[in-house]
Amino acid sequence: MSKKKSNGPRVLYIDIENTPILAYIWELFQTNAIHVVKDWELLSVAYQWEGQKKIHCIARCDFKNNSEKKLVQHIWNLLNESDIIIGQNSKEFDLKKINAKFAQYKMLPPSPYTQIDTKIVSKSNFRFSSHSLNNMSKLINNREKIDAGGFPLWLGCMAGKKSSWKKMKKYNKRDVVLTRELYKDDFRPWVKNHPNIAHMLDNPDGCPACGGMKFQSRGYVFKQQNRYRRVQCLTCGKWSRSSKPEKGNKPKVVNI
Repeated sequence: MSKKKSNGPRVLYIDIENTPILAYIWELFQTNAIHVVKDWELLSVAYQWEGQKKIHCIARCDFKNNSEKKLVQHIWNLLNESDIIIGQNSKEFDLKKINAKFAQYKMLPPSPYTQIDTKIVSKSNFRFSSHSLNNMSKLINNREKIDAGGFPLWLGCMAGKKSSWKKMKKYNKRDVVLTRELYKDDFRPWVKNHPNIAHMLDNPDGCPACGGMKFQSRGYVFKQQNRYRRVQCLTCGKWSRSSKPEKGNKPKVVNI
C-alpha cells in the first residue's frame, strides 16, 4: 500500500496505550522479574490527521476476540499513509512499542516517515520542571489530561469491562488533543530541522515549518559568498531565510 496522493504532507498525531507486564517478583521497588507470566500488549491507539477535526480511537474491544493483531494491522496502515508523525515521547515509547509489535507479527516496516516528538523538542529547548504532557499542557495552555482513576482503569479494560474501555478511549483521545495543541500552538517554531513543509507543498518560498507565505523580514543570514534575507513566519513564528541569495553587497573576505 502506498501513500495517498494529496495537496501536502500527510501529518498524523498519535498516542497509544498498553497493558503492563504480568510477572513474579521478589521486591516491590526497582527489581528484576523472576518469571514473566504475560508480556505487555497494546490496548488502543488514538490519532488525528492534520486538517481533520475528528479524533479517532481504535481499541482491542473493537475487534473480534479482542484481537491485538488486528489493532496492530490498523496502526501499520496509519503509519504507512503518514509522511510526518507527531507524538509526545513517541520516539522512545509509542513508535518503538509499535515497531516491536510489527516485528512480533512478522510485518514489514511501513513506508518511511519523519518523526516530531514534543518531549524531545521541549527537552532540547526548555528547562521545565517536568517535560510530561500533563505538566507542559497545564503550564502553557491551562489544560490537563483526563483523570483516568489510576491503574484500575487498565485492569478494567483487561477484564473486558465496557465502561472501562469507553473511559480509556476518552483518555487516549485527550492525549492527542494536548499533543496537537503543544505542537501547533507552542512548539512548532522551536523544532530544529523541521521537515520542510514548503518543499512538500512544492512551494520553496513558503515557511519550512507550516508552508505559510506571510513573513516579517529582519536582517540577513550570511553564507560564504552569499547573503540571504532573514525572515520570521507570521503564521507560526518560525525563523528561516529566503530561498535565493540576494545580489550585491556580498560579505567581504578579510585575511587575518
